Amino acid sequence: SALTKVASLYRALIPTSTTARTDFNLLFGSNIQATGTVTGADLTVLFNTVGDPNFNQAGLLASLPKAASLFTALKSSAANLADFNLLHGTNIASTGNLSATNRSFIFGVAAAGGYVQASYLSALTKTAALYRTLQGNSGLLSNFNALYASSVTATGTPSAANRSILFAVAGDPGYVQSNFVAILP
Repeated sequence: SALTKVASLYRALIPTSTTARTDFNLLFGSNIQATGTVTGADLTVLFNTVGDPNFNQAGLLASLPKAASLFTALKSSAANLADFNLLHGTNIASTGNLSATNRSFIFGVAAAGGYVQASYLSALTKTAALYRTLQGNSGLLSNFNALYASSVTATGTPSAANRSILFAVAGDPGYVQSNFVAILP
């Protein structure tokens, strides 16, 4: 039942020796404390969390530190935040709480197999730079789409498939944008 799941998640979050509660509060906009009574607003957050048909407590608890760290890193860098928003179509602000949709994107990135934050942020910067360059040059964009069988557009946010292609290209350790753009036409 949902109540059993809420109780289990709450018990996992309340120990004072864990950062899970702090990470959960950051990502879900809650204020769950180690002691005391849970507020109605926090109960709603907990019920909404466990009510997701894909809810998996072990998975959530395992991904909380990475998701919280990514969210903190994005909020602390205007450039990284702008790049993330551009590539994922999110509207995460440097202050305030995450919407459910934006939180889903954060978890989607941080919970991916092989995720390493430093590598991701480096690839994010390069990928956004490539995407902006392609958006600003129709010839390069056309050649890129032909070469990679993609459908990257000159405006908007890349689809998940196109975003994967862009990350695969720019995330390569040997990628240098000036060299890539020079051989693309």
